[in-house]
Amino acid sequence: MRSTLGLVAIALLSFPILLMLIVTQQGASYLGTVVNVFNIVLALCAALGCWFAYKMTGKCFPREKKGWFFVALAFFLFTIGELLWAVFEFKGIETPIGSLADLFWTLGYFTLIFGFYVFLSMMFFSSESYNYVIMALSALVGGFVAYLGIPGDIAAELTLGHFVQHFYIFLDFILLGMVLVLIIPLWRVRNRLFVTWLVFALGIAVWIVFDFLFAGMTAFGVYYSGHPVDILYAFAYVLFIFAADSKVKLVEHGMCLPVKVSRYA
Repeated sequence: MRSTLGLVAIALLSFPILLMLIVTQQGASYLGTVVNVFNIVLALCAALGCWFAYKMTGKCFPREKKGWFFVALAFFLFTIGELLWAVFEFKGIETPIGSLADLFWTLGYFTLIFGFYVFLSMMFFSSESYNYVIMALSALVGGFVAYLGIPGDIAAELTLGHFVQHFYIFLDFILLGMVLVLIIPLWRVRNRLFVTWLVFALGIAVWIVFDFLFAGMTAFGVYYSGHPVDILYAFAYVLFIFAADSKVKLVEHGMCLPVKVSRYA
């Protein structure tokens, strides 16, 4: 039995319950706490799923194994961020943006970006220039979208914590660009790992939508834990769990990323 099967079961059980609670229990005093607990569980499942992918990737693929290590580490950092957010809110700090939780989320983002850099550094590409164009366009679009999300009429009143939320949008687009660079050659050669990274890309795309909405709502002070937009956030974690499970499933069949081969080897 796959090591990630239990994580998938937890995700499939947790998400419908969370969805039902958010839809039916708006206004309940306990909703924010419950949603925070579900987010911690889902983030931890995603971290464990990526950790299993790391452990099961063979030592004969050291760079892919290294990439999965940093992806797993990133999600463990996200989990710590979720836990700190929940603790701050439990102590009565409503929507603690700019807190220690954001430090761990930011560290998680950069760790995840480095993990994807490791994946990209090991792949063979017919043209590196296309990769640079895709990632540059992703960064430009991310910066533009993040800028659009800053409400001009109250920009002077926003704190550093608010601007950090818009910075996440920029990082989301960088990640999406890196994943696109990764999956295009996999799609061309009909590699079954395409599905794994496509699901991961969908998770990042959902993150982008959530982060854009979250940044705007926190700027205007209308966000609260348990808001319907949190459905998107939890769903992104579910997709990351599915992506890790897909990778583990393929590792069992000996599927790894196609790598560069030196002509002098």
